[in-house]
Amino acid sequence: MDSQNKPLAWVAVALGIVIITLFVRSYVPDPEGINMRGLIIFLYLIPIGFSIFFLTGIESLIIGIIVVAAGAYAVCGPHYTLGPLFSTGIIWQLFAFLILSFWAGLLSSRLRNQSFQSEDSLVRIEDTSAMLQTERVRLLTQQKKYAEDINSLNSMIITLSDLAKEISSILDPEGLLKLVMGKAVKLFSAKTCAIFHVDTAANKLSYACSVGYYADELSDLKLTADEESGMAGWCAKNGKFMSMDEIQRNPHLSDLLRQNKFPIIFCQPIVQHGKTLAVICVGEVEKKLDELELMRFASTLANLSAIAMENAKFVDGMKEQAIRDGLTGLYNHRYFYELLDDKMKNVRKAGTALAVFLIDIDHFKKFNDTYGHQLGDFILQKTAAILSSNAQKTDVVARYGGEEFVIVSIGNNTDVIAKLAEGIRVAVEGAVFSHGNLKLSVTISLGVAFYDLKANIAASELVKFSDQALYKAKESGRNKVCFYS
Repeated sequence: MDSQNKPLAWVAVALGIVIITLFVRSYVPDPEGINMRGLIIFLYLIPIGFSIFFLTGIESLIIGIIVVAAGAYAVCGPHYTLGPLFSTGIIWQLFAFLILSFWAGLLSSRLRNQSFQSEDSLVRIEDTSAMLQTERVRLLTQQKKYAEDINSLNSMIITLSDLAKEISSILDPEGLLKLVMGKAVKLFSAKTCAIFHVDTAANKLSYACSVGYYADELSDLKLTADEESGMAGWCAKNGKFMSMDEIQRNPHLSDLLRQNKFPIIFCQPIVQHGKTLAVICVGEVEKKLDELELMRFASTLANLSAIAMENAKFVDGMKEQAIRDGLTGLYNHRYFYELLDDKMKNVRKAGTALAVFLIDIDHFKKFNDTYGHQLGDFILQKTAAILSSNAQKTDVVARYGGEEFVIVSIGNNTDVIAKLAEGIRVAVEGAVFSHGNLKLSVTISLGVAFYDLKANIAASELVKFSDQALYKAKESGRNKVCFYS
């Protein structure tokens, strides 16, 4: 029993005893006839049995006996207060009652303990069930998250695998960067992404391609390869990954946010042999990745891109070597004919004028025979440089073979072509060819032929007309311009 309720319980017992005794005194005329001593003994047994049965403790027993004695004294007098306790006729009753009360108390205690244990076990089972349900929900949520993460990782791996396959087939640097940007958008779930070329020598970044941003705004930006251009410039300069999370962890980098010229959340450089080739900038994503995963996949993307860009650069270099003359750097004979054929098709559609200059260095064999082939190579190189610098930007300049060069000029009438050809002749004639202790004068002869848009002729035939005009210039004294007619 709860200790706070014990006094109240015994007050209730005492009131009950007093009420019973008063009832007996009021309605029973002969107390002896109803064995008043037995009644008093019975009343004394109530607190004794109550204490043993319910295990309320010795203090409850004493309180109960005092209450019964006081009630008996007040109602029945002193003769009935303690006398019945010493009556030998009821000793066996008391003994039997005590034994029964003891065993009843033990049984009740066990039953109550089992009841308490059952209730406690039930509470523990309910608590455990709630905990298990909570843990089950947590595990299901975690399992779902793991499944989503695995799907995301698989998607990223597939994207990188596809990039590795596709990237090897693209040899155009600009097309390659567009492919890389597309894979970056898919890999990082990016809404905005841009790639910039990096020119470390000129300390600048130039726009390559983008998605989600305003391309015109990005292309107009003046970005430098340093901290002055924010995260993109820092990334280009240091060749390292940079993100908003990194800046938040390092307050000394906070200036980069203020220096950003456009929204960026992370940048990844494309580095090859310690040189930053380009920078990938992402400004907004649909789903934020864990930073370690982000760095790992961004680095893998950049490494694949760097290898592909190096391959494209190598192939582009090989292509340039295949179409360029090794001595002068001009287009070679084979590529010249490819260009001329394409340009003749274009001017036929556009109705534009086209002229071919065939140029020969006067008395070139004499220079070779007199001063050797090294001087001859020098004359060829310098003549090629003069032709390139005096031709128009839209003109094609090539080495035709030996000491002969060719120029294709588009969109000019006869007067302009005549002035252009004469200007080139004068430029060569006025140049000083200094080689060691030698200072030589060199002249050229030019034969010019216009493409007749109405005539269905091949490129080789047009060059043949120019050759005939060149022959005419050489036969008439050299160092002059002649036109095919």
